[in-house]
Amino acid sequence: MNDYSLLVNSQDFFSRLKSRLRLSKNEILMQFLTFEADSPGIELAEILIKKAKEGVNVKILIDKFNDYMINDNFILSPKSIFKGYYKEYFETQRLFKRLMDSGIELKRTGNTVIPVLFSNHKKIIIIDDYAYLGGFNISEHNFSWHDFMFEIRGDIVAAIRKDFVMTWNGKEKTYSLTRGMDTLLSDIPKKSSMIYNLLVDSITKAKKQIFIESPYFSGRKLIRLLKLKAAGGAKVILIMPYNNNRLYYRPLTRYYSRYMKNIELRFYRCSEGMTHAKIILVDDTLFFGSSNLAEQSSLLCKEIMIMTRNRSAVSQARKKIIEQDIADSIILKKIERNDLLAGRILDFFQNRVLTKLLRE
Repeated sequence: MNDYSLLVNSQDFFSRLKSRLRLSKNEILMQFLTFEADSPGIELAEILIKKAKEGVNVKILIDKFNDYMINDNFILSPKSIFKGYYKEYFETQRLFKRLMDSGIELKRTGNTVIPVLFSNHKKIIIIDDYAYLGGFNISEHNFSWHDFMFEIRGDIVAAIRKDFVMTWNGKEKTYSLTRGMDTLLSDIPKKSSMIYNLLVDSITKAKKQIFIESPYFSGRKLIRLLKLKAAGGAKVILIMPYNNNRLYYRPLTRYYSRYMKNIELRFYRCSEGMTHAKIILVDDTLFFGSSNLAEQSSLLCKEIMIMTRNRSAVSQARKKIIEQDIADSIILKKIERNDLLAGRILDFFQNRVLTKLLRE
């Protein structure tokens, strides 16, 4: 049996994380896509350095994506240069060196050739007998978005720890591991994604309801499936950001809203209009973790998720995320013509060009 505690938004997550870190006695393992030398990164680093000096075993995995995207901007973009974001790159590298000089082991994940595309997208924290899984990276801009992490204790923690160790040792693989009502899904895609295919299969079998919240949801195959389930009587709700941090997703998602008949497509308005939460509820089965439920990124990125029917986890997700985020989102009544045109072009590129290339 596993115990789940849902931590919604950065204040609750970071407060619990810091408290748990300060109580740690044996081991701290952390894996993120990005870890930046801004306020939360520096504060976290200070705690980790202190724990390492106390004799706690501290290991950190950070993807090479972190070397190219700082403050949510490409490091050499005009905006990054004009606003001085690129300076944070050097501050981050100095912070990494300081961590390692303090006895903390730090390794990099991801693709060396094209790290911006082929990344290890997992977010994992292990602190002694506790694990955290969800969508947070360590940076001010990530902390300003709507997101969550589940704090977990029980049998599944050992499985999450094993996944971290496999990555640390360079022995990653695609697999699923079940412990009671909980299944850990670890995906290393090669022309196909186990997690994406499992989600599609689960949605295909849905009888009553499908709730999806994702910042970068996309894919014609899944949209057609959702329309089919909605036409068959299932209640289908999809929440996406009103102000997506990836600008090209804004016209794309508005284009989707024109053609999602019977699907309740809503746009999240709080936290500056950006939700980074990745959560799927199919009847009474909950999926959460790092996967964006986007067909293209599922073929590019290494992901981790948990599939569970744990009643407490499902109940917390319903009350703290699903019901609340529905209340904090709107249905667009008017779509600008420019968004429809741009969205149509982007949809064609994603589904007819990019997806085909990735599967070949």
